[in-house]
Amino acid sequence: ENRIFHGEAIAMGMIMEAFLANKKGIMTEVEMNAIKNYLIWIYGKTKEKFEKGKVVELAIQDKKNKGSKVLIAVPNSIGEAIWDIEVTEEELLQSLEYYQSI
Repeated sequence: ENRIFHGEAIAMGMIMEAFLANKKGIMTEVEMNAIKNYLIWIYGKTKEKFEKGKVVELAIQDKKNKGSKVLIAVPNSIGEAIWDIEVTEEELLQSLEYYQSI
């Protein structure tokens, strides 16, 4: 089973959220890259490969969700966030693929 430190998981999630914010037109690509580069500089990149279905399954169980909607918080600029942004399973998979492609 894959194990990573809590801080690494948070950094990974923040990069994936920045990707989703950019994909949805909430954040610029320049800001997304600044967040990604900073977090990778501090924490490094997690080398573990995660089972995509398991990541989606865990996201669906998150306490922020409402009913069948998967809701996340995303940055709308560096240092600011917005909540309750709905994402699809496909978008979650795309964000994981983005992280793994870095």
